[in-house]
Amino acid sequence: MPFSDLVKNLLNDVNTQQVGAQQSIQELASGQADSLQGVVLNVAKSDLTFRLLMEVRDKVIASYQEIMRMQV
Repeated sequence: MPFSDLVKNLLNDVNTQQVGAQQSIQELASGQADSLQGVVLNVAKSDLTFRLLMEVRDKVIASYQEIMRMQV
């Protein structure tokens, strides 16, 4: 699987988690949420997935910068 596909999948996962967390928060605010624990869990999953994306981004940027510093 190409790296670009992995990044696309990660972006899709992050988006899905973010949308789910936002929906859970809206349900909680409107009184439709079943449990506070479920909302907190969805928000925590969303946060963790987003942090993973940021770590991958930072590593890709650092790798690119290292390659650009190499002498040919």
